[in-house]
Amino acid sequence: MSHFGQYASIVPRTLRENLAFRERCRRAGFESKSDARELWIMCSRDLLFYINVFGWTFNPRLVGRDKRRPFVTYPYQDEALRTMHDCLGLKDVFMDKSRDMGATWMVLALYEWRWHFYDNETFLLVSRKEELVDKAEDPKSLFWKIDFLHKMQPAWLMPYGWSDRCRQKNHLINPQTGSTIDGEATTGDVAAGDRRTSIFLDEFSRVRPDDQLRVRASVHDASQSIFYVGTPQGRDMEFYRVRNSGITKITLHWTSHPVKSRGMYQTSETGKLQLLDTKYWVRNGTNDYGFILDGKKRSPWYDGECKRRNHPLLVAQEIDIDYLHSSSLFFDSDALAKSEANDIRDPFVTCEIEPISDDGKLSRFQYVDSGAGRLRLWSYPDSGGQLPGNTEYVIGIDVAMGAGSSNSTLSIWDVAKAEKVGEYSNPNIDPAAFARLAVALAWRCSGKNRTGAFLCWEANGPGWGFGKAVSRCGYGNFYYSLKNEKSSRSMVSDNPGWFSTKATKLNLLLEFNRAIKEREAIIRSDTTIRECREYVFAPDGDVIHGGSKFRDADPSGAGANHGDMVIADALGWLAHREIVVQGSKETFVPESSPYARRQAREKARQVQTRWR
Repeated sequence: MSHFGQYASIVPRTLRENLAFRERCRRAGFESKSDARELWIMCSRDLLFYINVFGWTFNPRLVGRDKRRPFVTYPYQDEALRTMHDCLGLKDVFMDKSRDMGATWMVLALYEWRWHFYDNETFLLVSRKEELVDKAEDPKSLFWKIDFLHKMQPAWLMPYGWSDRCRQKNHLINPQTGSTIDGEATTGDVAAGDRRTSIFLDEFSRVRPDDQLRVRASVHDASQSIFYVGTPQGRDMEFYRVRNSGITKITLHWTSHPVKSRGMYQTSETGKLQLLDTKYWVRNGTNDYGFILDGKKRSPWYDGECKRRNHPLLVAQEIDIDYLHSSSLFFDSDALAKSEANDIRDPFVTCEIEPISDDGKLSRFQYVDSGAGRLRLWSYPDSGGQLPGNTEYVIGIDVAMGAGSSNSTLSIWDVAKAEKVGEYSNPNIDPAAFARLAVALAWRCSGKNRTGAFLCWEANGPGWGFGKAVSRCGYGNFYYSLKNEKSSRSMVSDNPGWFSTKATKLNLLLEFNRAIKEREAIIRSDTTIRECREYVFAPDGDVIHGGSKFRDADPSGAGANHGDMVIADALGWLAHREIVVQGSKETFVPESSPYARRQAREKARQVQTRWR
């Protein structure tokens, strides 16, 4: 029967005293069978006693010193071990950590303890490579660590009947209890058809992104107690989804480590230095230290690690447990912060759109103030529902299927001010209905030329049906793709809308990022800023939204947050630049130019009856 921590209180935790206590216990077991039996019982009942008296770790980075270190647990490790101990065999556990916090050694010590003293338990160790599971003479491998724990134990503590035959490749059996520990790599169907007391997924965040979901699905039915352990690798990974699944979480942050946190300091609310470890600075003085007041908790150890790693991405991954910044962010963080501080406003109007007539058509509609509607405006419409007519408007549009999994979005821009003045999101509107709504809004944004707002939508996928519906509405003021997007002299194609490829998407977002960074584009929406912060570079060089694979909470009601508003914004900015460039060429427009061709098509498509 387990009595967690019952005997650990008698074990000294300072290094010299702990080593002396260990030696007395070791010698007592050799000299007296009754003492050996008593110590065996104490170890079987108390995991912390077992680790702190007979557990060892190995640190190859200790140059010129003994690399063998007694496993003396810190308070944060005691707390983590208690949680793991209580969940073992019963619940899944998620552990994210700063680098070098002893997480792997703790899980292995727990598994070995149960293997050592409990009957007929089965454990599985999983890592991303075969050599990281079991490779002789390689301290990185998981089984090497367990072998080391056994090597450092006195013979009288090892299981009765122990021999070399009990240890095979990727396999360890206790001849006394019948318990086993096995190992696999993530290269196959992990634990397929298996049943285990617990499964340890070591550094699961570093498993190939395409394999993470497969591994998780494979081990799900094999055990009720899966231990997911790793450091952040961004928000577009299955590891992050596990974290947000309601699982029991353990966070091992460097600020909990008594050595790494020595001399800890931070920036106070007034922007001044605040010493959190005053004893350290009384001994060492503060005059010659270059404190970094960036709002984060820091320490001399942390400052040194930041300098050594010399990249914010590595600091976020390995030290800060920062999921947002642990992948390569696409949009400029400083520019987004400036925009958020200077430009974000609450909308002037938040409303829904409803038809005036009973036929359900939006040829005539009204704004219905709901306080939490899908349409948000940073410009007041007049009594007739028109936005101010002393400028021109463009609308960027991202079209979804309307099945609830992602949003159909549109973004309204004031061309003269280069300012976003409206946005709309709806995950449950089909492309044809969304087209009618977009055209209706476009006529309410007629501007000074009274031609309706210039529309620019993504034509891929559901955008094709959207474009057809726009044409059926008789609306013709919209963007046409170039035949060759790489050339500024390319002819305009006959295809309405903007077509997305890996290259054109990258160029679109690069231009939008530049506009925000140089403060050409004025963003009023907090939605845009939030989604921009979640765009990252994928391993293949593509640009993706970090929430695209996860069902994060979204006020619009979409099942997943795909960064759709940013695409609509970027297309709105593309349309804005199109209008600005056209306006600069009004003095002379060659008949063969793309603009002249586009204008000719627009005039041919215009109809006498407008949706006002």
